[in-house]
Amino acid sequence: MLGDGWEARVKEKLRRSQSTQGDQSTNEFHHDHQQETDPNQGQTTGEWGPERMAEEMRSKAAQEEAKFGGGNRDSVNSEDSQKQTESSECGRSFRFIPATEILTVKPVEWLVKEFLEAGVLAVMFGDPESYKSFIALDMACCIATHRPWHGHFTKKGPVFVILGEGAGGYGRRLAAWQKGKMRSLEDAPIFVSTAPAQILNEASAGEVAEALQSLRDQHGDPSLLVIDTLARNFGPGDENSTADMTRFINHLDRHIGNTFTRLLIHHSGLGDKTRGRGSSVLRGAVDAELRTTRRDDGTVELSCTKMKDAPPFPPITFKPEVVVIGQDGNEPITSLYLEKTDPPAQEAPKLSGQMEDALRLLALMDGKSCRIHKLDWMEFCLQEKVYNRTSLYRAIDEMCDKGFIEKTGDCVKLSHQSHRVASL
Repeated sequence: MLGDGWEARVKEKLRRSQSTQGDQSTNEFHHDHQQETDPNQGQTTGEWGPERMAEEMRSKAAQEEAKFGGGNRDSVNSEDSQKQTESSECGRSFRFIPATEILTVKPVEWLVKEFLEAGVLAVMFGDPESYKSFIALDMACCIATHRPWHGHFTKKGPVFVILGEGAGGYGRRLAAWQKGKMRSLEDAPIFVSTAPAQILNEASAGEVAEALQSLRDQHGDPSLLVIDTLARNFGPGDENSTADMTRFINHLDRHIGNTFTRLLIHHSGLGDKTRGRGSSVLRGAVDAELRTTRRDDGTVELSCTKMKDAPPFPPITFKPEVVVIGQDGNEPITSLYLEKTDPPAQEAPKLSGQMEDALRLLALMDGKSCRIHKLDWMEFCLQEKVYNRTSLYRAIDEMCDKGFIEKTGDCVKLSHQSHRVASL
C-alpha cells in the first residue's frame, strides 16, 4: 500500500519535477543557440563558410568546363532537353484540382449494413476453428439470395469464392446453410473455384483474371469476392515480407479488380492474436478489418478492429448449430451453420490492491481529465514502490485489457470503469 502521507509526498514530487523540466528546457535553448553561431565571427561555425563554398563552386565549374567541350556540351544540353520533354509528358496525368470538385456528402454504400461496405478491401482474421469461414459463407449466401444477414440489410449481387481448400467440405457447409436457414441456393449467383489461386504468380493471377472475366460476362460484376484463405492463395512468397505483401495487394487490384468488395479470410498472428498474421502492410491497405474470437462456451464473437469510413460495429455473437445433411449408410452426415445469440454474461473485472494504488497515482497526476505519458506514471509507481519494473509492464497491460485505463500511443488515461470500480 502507499502508506501515510503519500498524496502530499507525490504532489511535492510533481511540483519539483515540473520546475526542473522548465529550467532544463531554458538551459537547453541557450546551449543550442550558442552552438549555432560564433559570436566573434557572426557566421555559422565549422569548415564550410561562404569563402570556402565559393571556392569549391569555382573549382567544380572549372572541372566541368574541362570535361565538356563545345560538341559534348551541346549533346548534354540535347539530352537534358529530351529528359525535360519526357518528364513533362509523363506529368500530364498528374494535376491538382479545386477541393470543391470532390466535395460530396454521400452516405456509406453498404454491402452488409453496418458490417461490410460495398467496393472495399476487407480482411476477416482469427485463430483456426474460430468459424471465420462459416461467417464469410453466411454473408455470401445472404448477399447472393438477397436475404438479410441476421437482421441487417444486404445488397444483392453475384458472389465469387476462391477456395484454398477442397470444395467438398465447402459444399457440406452450403448444404447445412440451406437446411438451417430453409433457403435454397439453387438459382443463387454464387460460384466457387475448383482450385486455389497463386496470386503472386503472374501466370496464375492472369488465369484467375480470365476465369473471373468469363463469369462477369455472364453474370455481371460480383458484389463480393471471397478469398479463403489468404495463405492458401498467396502464391510463391512470404506473408511476413513487406515487398511480397505489397505485391500481393497490387496483384489483387490489377488482376482481380477493385470495383467490388474483396474479403480476405486470414489467420491471426502467432504471438499477437489481436492482429492478422504477417506484414502490417495488409492492415494498412484494407478498408475494414474483422476479427473472430471463439469463446470457451463454444460461441464465437465477430468484432471490428478497423472501419475506415464508418463507425466500428458493436461485437456480435454466434452459436454454431449442428444439422444433418445426409446419410452415409447408417451414419448421419452433419455440418454446421451459425445462428445469432446473446453474448455470455460477463463478471465485472476485479481490481487488485496494487492496481488500485497505481490508478490513484494516475488520478493524482490529473489522469481523470487529460492523458498522462505512460513513462511519467510508471516512474511514480516505481518511486512509491507500488510495483517493480517487470511486474509494472504486465500490470499496465492487464489494466488496459480489463478496461481500467485507456491508451493512446504512449499516453494513458483513467476510464469510466475505473471510476466506478475504484471510486476514484
